[in-house]
Amino acid sequence: MDLGITQTGDGKLKMVVSQGMATDGEIMHVGNTMTPVKFAMKPREFMDKWFSLGPTHHFAMSVGHNATLLEKVAILIDIPFEIVCL
Repeated sequence: MDLGITQTGDGKLKMVVSQGMATDGEIMHVGNTMTPVKFAMKPREFMDKWFSLGPTHHFAMSVGHNATLLEKVAILIDIPFEIVCL
């Protein structure tokens, strides 16, 4: 699962979450850490939806199915919560 924190048009923080599976795919050697991930959606569909939610450049990954936990955090701190795919 990955979590990105971005900003809405009115300046509020927003969580953007997607869930996938880390794979043994090829890793580009560009000097930073990378993990190849496969999502339940086709790549083009995933990217279209993800970009429509205004993600930032970096995101955090976690092990497990944590979307509902993160949604509860978003509710508690009163920020929008968006899911790309589960």
